[in-house]
Amino acid sequence: MKKYKQSQIDLANNTASYSTIFWNGWLEDPPETPKQALLNFLHNYAYERQGAAQSYRTLANLAINQKFKDEITSITKKDAEKAWKIYNDIAKDKYHEPKLNETHNPMKSDKGVLRRLSQEKAVNLYTYTRDLLSSNQVPAAYKFINSIRGVGDKITCLYLRDIAHRHLETDRHYHPHFQPIDTWVEQALKIILGDKYKAKKHDIIELCRQAGCSPLDFNAGAWVAGNAIARDYGRLQEILNDPEEGKKLIDYRIKEQERRTASMKKWIN
Repeated sequence: MKKYKQSQIDLANNTASYSTIFWNGWLEDPPETPKQALLNFLHNYAYERQGAAQSYRTLANLAINQKFKDEITSITKKDAEKAWKIYNDIAKDKYHEPKLNETHNPMKSDKGVLRRLSQEKAVNLYTYTRDLLSSNQVPAAYKFINSIRGVGDKITCLYLRDIAHRHLETDRHYHPHFQPIDTWVEQALKIILGDKYKAKKHDIIELCRQAGCSPLDFNAGAWVAGNAIARDYGRLQEILNDPEEGKKLIDYRIKEQERRTASMKKWIN
């Protein structure tokens, strides 16, 4: 087991501290119904892979709402096929979207989210996954989400991470399946462990264990610090090393957003 330096532990805790911004500002309230769970997954997770057209998630929302006009009480193979047809029809008629990336589209009827739910005889994607995590079946939860067409390791871990944050005690956060690795997590780790370091999930877990912080907080903190606050490697390095610089940059981002919000309000009025 590698022993991390105090400076590295301090950086890990600084990174994790930014997570409260993500949990309170980006993470939506847990869905309460099967339909909400499905729409939440399709809008916030399923199409997050690089290169996915923004219209895909909008099409998914429209198709689900048209197929299931009321609350979802059961999901069958025919439901999956019908929803995929509706998705295609709306794409062609209203969006002029001829390419739907069928090999990676989570709405496709063969291995998409609706078909996988029907095969598992599940209705609520969120509670089904939550219950697997709560009963210590993390690998089973990972296998299920990862089996959905177009949903790879990063999206699977992202979905599981957010559910684990809401429902699992901190001592159960130390699992590699709760670690989506994106460019900001990679860059944060390079700042902490060195430029030549290549991100590995078990290193995040061990670093956080020694630092006494949740690896979920580290992961979410790295993303929000990089994506929403720093927006480049140099400034990320500054705000992880010096929280006071982070406060200054956050204040600037707030004023930046306030200017844009005021501009939009002026346009409305």
